[in-house]
Amino acid sequence: MNEKRPLIGITTWTLDRNEPHPGRFIHSNVQYMQAVRLCGGVPIYLSGDQAAEDELSDVLDGLILSGGPDIEPWRYGRENEGSMEPDIGRDEYEISLARDMVRKGKAVLGICRGIQVLNVALGGTLIQDNDTFLGINHPNGHGKRHELRISEDCFMFPFFDGAEKITVNSTHHQSCEIPGKGMKATGWSEDGVIEVIQAEDGRPLYGVQFHPERIFRSRGESILGIFRALVKGAAKG
Repeated sequence: MNEKRPLIGITTWTLDRNEPHPGRFIHSNVQYMQAVRLCGGVPIYLSGDQAAEDELSDVLDGLILSGGPDIEPWRYGRENEGSMEPDIGRDEYEISLARDMVRKGKAVLGICRGIQVLNVALGGTLIQDNDTFLGINHPNGHGKRHELRISEDCFMFPFFDGAEKITVNSTHHQSCEIPGKGMKATGWSEDGVIEVIQAEDGRPLYGVQFHPERIFRSRGESILGIFRALVKGAAKG
C-alpha cells in the first residue's frame, strides 16, 4: 500500500476585476504548487476573509503562507509608520490559521509576507519600512538579488553544502524585527535584515523573506530543499 502523502495548504490572494468578467477572484503563483509536488506533497489552495475554521488545521498536514501585501500594524501593537494598505480579511484568516497549525504541531513555511504572518502570529514584531527605520533600501522587484548569510544551525545550511553565504531574490520593504515566541533568526542579509526564522526547539516552523518558489527551477535542490523540509516535517505529523 502506498504511503499517504502529506496535504499542504497554500494561501492565496484575491483581486477585484471588472473586465471581461467582473468579480473578486482568487490568485496564486502556480510555482508554489509545483514545488510542493516535486517534494512529495499534495498541494491545495486556500482562501478566506475571516478567522479560519478550526477543522481546516485538523485536515492539513502542512501550510505555506505565501507572499502578498503588508499586515495591519495594530496586530503587532504598532501604529502605521510606513505600512501599505493591508488585506484585512486575509490577515485575519492567515494569522488565525497559522496559530492553529502551530498549536496542533503542524508544519508551517512562511514566504515573504508569510514569514511576517508567522512571526506576528507568534507575537513577534515587524519593521514597517526598512528604508525609513534602518536606512536600508533592499532591491525590490523581479530579477533583484542580494546576499544572504546563514548560521550553521539554520535549517537551510545543509542544502548549500555548508556555504554560509548565498544569493537570493528580493521583493520586500518590510522585515521581521523581534522574533515571535519560540522562534529565532538564523539568516540575515549583509546589511543585517532578518531573512530567515525558525523554531528554537526544532519544530518544522520556518520563514524566509525571499521567494524560493520563483528560483527553484534555476537553483535546483539547494532551493528546493526549503520545500522538502516543509513536506518532511508535515509527513512526520
